[in-house]
Amino acid sequence: LLVAHDGALLSGGKDGTIITWDMATGEPEVVLKGHGDSRGLTATNSQVVSCLADAGEGRLVSGGWDATARIWQRGGGGAGGGTSSPHAVLSGHTAAVLAVAVAEGLIVITGGGDGALRLWEVSTGSLLHEVGGAHSAPIRGVACCTCNHFASGDNTGRLRRWGFGEDGKVAADGDV
Repeated sequence: LLVAHDGALLSGGKDGTIITWDMATGEPEVVLKGHGDSRGLTATNSQVVSCLADAGEGRLVSGGWDATARIWQRGGGGAGGGTSSPHAVLSGHTAAVLAVAVAEGLIVITGGGDGALRLWEVSTGSLLHEVGGAHSAPIRGVACCTCNHFASGDNTGRLRRWGFGEDGKVAADGDV
């Protein structure tokens, strides 16, 4: 569930859909489809959309049990069930993407069930940096603190602070 900066209400579902809702009518305005694989709901849970983040300028980031994050342009789709292709598919996690955040509208931060953090460029979807083993348990939350720092939390309750170095790399700044 996400309330975007412009006040739009969005939800992600177990069927791989992301819906922008019309608050006045309660009807879907835009439906985006993309998470999952060809085996369908009867064979796998990989369609589950696990997290959403606002990337600004009408962009949305979603994370899913298919081990990807996706960057969408929210205007696509069409009411009542249309589909739209994501602007970028962010692949690299080896387990579900359970947390997404966007720093300054420029960098997508993903946290996965694999304990890894990945940073991606919003405009291109290119991988900027990976912190394998950032946590020893699935990462359940990522939040931007300032333009130079973010935090991540895992299933064990461990919270970690991270900083962006001048070289563009990410380094642990300590536990909280």
